[in-house]
Amino acid sequence: MGETEIYDRLNELSSYFSFGRVLGYIAFFETIGIDYQLKHGQDANSDRMLSSELNFLAGLWMQNVVLDKNWNITLDDDYTREVYKLMDDLHYLFLKKNDSANQFIEAFFYEGDLAYDWQYAYFAQKKYNAPHLYDVLKNDFNFDVHVLNSTLYKIKSCIEKQIVRRRDEKCKHHEYISPMNAFTIKPSIVKKKFSLAEQSVMKALSFRLGNGIDMRISKITDFNSYIQYPIIELPNNRGYFCVNELAISAAMNETPFYWLQMSPFFGKKLGSIRGDIAEKLVFDIVQRRFQNDVYTHIPITKTKTSNMITDIDVFFSYKDTGIVFQVKSKRLTELSKQGNAESIENDTQKAIIEAHEQGLKCIECMLNSTEYYSLRKRGLGYVKSLNLYNLCITLDAFPGISTLSYLKSYSEQNLPIIAMSLYDLDIIFYLFQQKHIVEYFKFRVQCIKNGIYGVSEIYYIGAYLAKVMEGSIKLNNNKIPREYALYADYIIKKSKREHYAYKDVDCGLVELLVMFQPKEPIECK
Repeated sequence: MGETEIYDRLNELSSYFSFGRVLGYIAFFETIGIDYQLKHGQDANSDRMLSSELNFLAGLWMQNVVLDKNWNITLDDDYTREVYKLMDDLHYLFLKKNDSANQFIEAFFYEGDLAYDWQYAYFAQKKYNAPHLYDVLKNDFNFDVHVLNSTLYKIKSCIEKQIVRRRDEKCKHHEYISPMNAFTIKPSIVKKKFSLAEQSVMKALSFRLGNGIDMRISKITDFNSYIQYPIIELPNNRGYFCVNELAISAAMNETPFYWLQMSPFFGKKLGSIRGDIAEKLVFDIVQRRFQNDVYTHIPITKTKTSNMITDIDVFFSYKDTGIVFQVKSKRLTELSKQGNAESIENDTQKAIIEAHEQGLKCIECMLNSTEYYSLRKRGLGYVKSLNLYNLCITLDAFPGISTLSYLKSYSEQNLPIIAMSLYDLDIIFYLFQQKHIVEYFKFRVQCIKNGIYGVSEIYYIGAYLAKVMEGSIKLNNNKIPREYALYADYIIKKSKREHYAYKDVDCGLVELLVMFQPKEPIECK
């Protein structure tokens, strides 16, 4: 089946109100999780649908639905299997194409989740808590960022309880389990469980089904309104359909930015505010592990009165190593997400290359630190004797950042480009103590120098975890297999759920890996 035929069929299926049940089935199957996947020996490279694919299908439903158009529930399984097949075929079409635009789209859209739901909610509160940002969101949009964590927690808790209760009760009586009802929070529950501020957050991120959308989706890379408004308000006061919790948390993080852009209060100042926030967040992450020898916003000048040559956003040192972080708040444009080569190149230049070049300039100055007044004044004369590394950090999740930085690194073999998002950095500083943080960054540099490629940062994290435990890693040609990403995801989720929900991991890495060792070994295929 060709691309046009696939889209035509998905548009037809999503015109049924019953398509919501297919979305519910998919969400239920995917919440079975990695534990099940490992236990039952599923191939890490198949059998699962990504959150981004579910978002696309939900966006089609919002766009195409005819509220009184239904199919018989006996057809649910057939249509669910068909949707899985159609989405697999669509992905295969991208894999077959060799041009750079489609390769980027494949990496961008199918690389997996860009952050965890708790990260999106946590950093949204941090990003928008500045006095003016908070006030505009609260007063103009009735959106209180202080309740984002609690709102997300309650949504997840309600859905999880409903799934368990409906499964147990319905199975006992051999009754049909409506996947749509399982993911729908009824108005009475909303009123009972959620505060008024939390209800306002849900309302702000909701879309009333049947209203249609202004910007239609014609292909998988098009702008999708569901990503901004992922809580679907069902007709006839049936409640909120919350079929993708990750999408809800991502919208908590991303959608307020679009609102702030519309506010005449900020104008061009919004970019500068975001830049300051980005630096502060990276500094806070680093300071969690390195309380001493951590610095932020270091201007580099030759003399007391000379102009600034460049500046270091964040820096820390540990023993014989120093890490320079250059932080960017540049976002990936919608045009880039659609595979426009010129736009991708422009975004990469502004978000990655410029940060890398600035970092290299900083390192050049630091290697001659005693010649610079500002470095001497900050007590940084010692840095000239350190092994210095350069990292680029983006404030927002930046799809395809590992792929783009890898492709741009061949001309920078001495200090290759290492770029990641704030969320990737947060996971590294969550899992690792001081020694392994430094060793991990060295590992990342060596990977690039040796031509070892990971689709996203979690691939590298998983490979490093395996290296720590087994002393070596297995590669598929020069690529890190997806099983290593699966391994890292397993460890992160396991530690978060069972021991470290509200704090960093506080044990040694080897101890952590032994504590949460999978019951079934992860074999790279």
